[in-house]
Amino acid sequence: MRGSIAKRGAESWRLRFDVGAHPNGKRKVQSVTVRGTKRQAQAKLAELLHSVDRGTYVEPNKIKVVEHVRARLTQWQSSGKINEKTAERYRELIENQIAPFPIASKVMQRLKPGDVEEWHAALRTGGRKDGSGGISARTIGHVHRILSKALKDAVKFDLTVRNAAGREGQQAPTVEAREVEILPPEKIGDVITKLRGRAIFPKVILALFTGMRRGEIAALRWRNVDLAGKTISVRESIEETKA
Repeated sequence: MRGSIAKRGAESWRLRFDVGAHPNGKRKVQSVTVRGTKRQAQAKLAELLHSVDRGTYVEPNKIKVVEHVRARLTQWQSSGKINEKTAERYRELIENQIAPFPIASKVMQRLKPGDVEEWHAALRTGGRKDGSGGISARTIGHVHRILSKALKDAVKFDLTVRNAAGREGQQAPTVEAREVEILPPEKIGDVITKLRGRAIFPKVILALFTGMRRGEIAALRWRNVDLAGKTISVRESIEETKA
């Protein structure tokens, strides 16, 4: 059997079609119910059979958006694709800006670009953790990219047909480019004077005059400092997490 159509109601049709074979060799048949005219049902059956032939057919599932995003975060972290600090930040964004909103409970296969657009609007007005107000376009962009990355994986692993937050779906909001402010040479003396004697002073001096990053400064060991030769060897970096 390749495919068949059976009438269920006045404008309801059950489509049954062959999607391959089980490991034991028994044919695998999928059923889908559609509404409309018989001609529309025939067109839908032809579309489904074509996707099976092309290898793009995705079996129906009821995985929720937030379930999938959480599962992907666990996978990215355990496989080493993201570090602990990044995983911590992703988890905060997922739990504060995805989980409390209607998009979280949407069945992933039914997610549409319009749902993502509505989610963006909700974040602009009430996206803060305490619900006291909205969040910036930049932060919305951060959490949007997590969702898009997770949905991209869902397409890759045949869990859904399209990425509603990807290139062909709803894009992240535009963020105005801000020019980075560089501390002018004439103000360096003021910074040194104001911070002298504070615990942070050595770290600021290192950052100002070497360009070292925070994690590199925090991981610096005396064996990598040559005071006589006036050199510092950057060998490692560390990041602090809540854990």
